[in-house]
Formats: sequence, C-alpha cells, structure tokens
Amino acid sequence: MSLIVSDEGLKRILDLLTTGTGLGNIRIGLYQNNYTPVHTSVLLSFTPATFVGYGVVTPAYGAATVAAHVGTTVDAAARTFTCSGTATPNTIYGYYVYDSVAGVTLFAEEFASPQSIANIGDQISLTSQFSLTSQY
Repeated sequence: MSLIVSDEGLKRILDLLTTGTGLGNIRIGLYQNNYTPVHTSVLLSFTPATFVGYGVVTPAYGAATVAAHVGTTVDAAARTFTCSGTATPNTIYGYYVYDSVAGVTLFAEEFASPQSIANIGDQISLTSQFSLTSQY
C-alpha cells in the first residue's frame, strides 16, 4: 500500500526540519482498526494495538540517500513488535508514525494485508521508509 503523509504531518515535518527540536519525540505504533490512512488522518484516527508486550517504539533512521532528480529516501532500522503473553487477538492493519509530544500524526501506512497477533511469539517486523521529492 501507499505511505500517506497527513496534512498536519507535513507541517510538523517542516517544523522539525527548520527548528531541529522535537526529533526525539517521534514514535511508531501499530493500529488495529480497519482504516486506510488519508491526508486528513489525525492521531485519533488510529486505534493502537493492545496485545500483551506491545508498546510504541522510537525509530532509528539512518542517513538519507539521494537519487538525482528523483528524491531522497531514509529508512528506519527494523523494529519488531512481539506478543509476550496470552493475547486478546489483534488484527493489525498498519502502522503510524507520530510526534508523541505534539500529538501529531506524521505519516501512516496500511499493510498490503492485515497481520494477526493471537499467540505468544507472534510478531510483526517493520521497516519504515520515508521519501521526499521536489515538485520541480
């Protein structure tokens, strides 16, 4: 599926780029409502996962790579979310990246197919990638 940058996320990303403050507040969460992210998505659009052992994580982004006249891409190190106890089954539809202090969704992506977390040891491994391109 496509990664969608929310309108409020565009503004927050530009704020982060221009001020450099708040980068440590970025978190990645999994969501369990059957929802397709759109540009007007906000943090309340996503129902966080609730399986035992779940917790949001801080992404660790590496250096950006540049493809001439195409854009710039940055990848986060892989993060794994693992069920560590008897679970209330969760169907995970995707992930969202947000600013935990500002309460702003930066971007989100729906998985190609929902992922089930129902048993101890079930896990989802996620590598978040973000790209920027120029209009010109």
